[in-house]
Amino acid sequence: MQAVFENIYRNLCYYAGREKHNKINNKILDEKNSTEKEDLFECHACFLPLEENDVKKIVKLKQKTFWFCSEDCYKEFISFHRKLAEKNFFCRGNRVKISRKLSQDFLDGSVDITDLTITKLIKYRLTGNINRLLPLIRLKSSLFRKTKKMKWQGAKTCNLAVWKDDLLKINGFDESFIGWGREDSDLVVRLINNGVRRKEGTFATGVYHLWHKLNSRDNFSQNDKLLNQAIELRKIKAIKGLYKK
Repeated sequence: MQAVFENIYRNLCYYAGREKHNKINNKILDEKNSTEKEDLFECHACFLPLEENDVKKIVKLKQKTFWFCSEDCYKEFISFHRKLAEKNFFCRGNRVKISRKLSQDFLDGSVDITDLTITKLIKYRLTGNINRLLPLIRLKSSLFRKTKKMKWQGAKTCNLAVWKDDLLKINGFDESFIGWGREDSDLVVRLINNGVRRKEGTFATGVYHLWHKLNSRDNFSQNDKLLNQAIELRKIKAIKGLYKK
């Protein structure tokens, strides 16, 4: 499994810095070269498996919410998640997949990802450089946001917001999952099993997913079995999570 908590802290600070919230410093913080503390959270780069020290840092964080976003995704989306945050709910967002060429253009700066007009987006859709437009549309309506409260399918940690307390109660991600697939589904299933409900962040929190080579699916069938066990047994706590049994 990828270094999930590295993504939490490094990407969280990156996106938060770009969005310039009043209480969040407009800087990328790194534990190795900064002693600066935030009002809302402090930044630590953590790698799995987590050491006891890393677990203590996560538990002591002042921050109340974790925004999960894959390191291969990009969009200023934290402010939208903050508006949708609600106790006893996790918020699921979605993504737009970007072609290999357009991804490279974003990365080398030849295309400004912060200046994509609807005309440009339609052009990219027609030329196959993005796979869809719907996740980029913004709607204020809340009528549809709680229509899938018990559904785990489709909720992935490429775009997910979870309350810290809810994450700790289920013992975080389960490192029993090896390689690609199902670890995020397992997390969502256990949140639901523990009484946390799903809220839709679609039409509010869409992110761009950069092209990359596909990771090996060799262990997917085993991971799928673990997920099915979690569903059947109504599992709540991770076996190999933040706190090892």
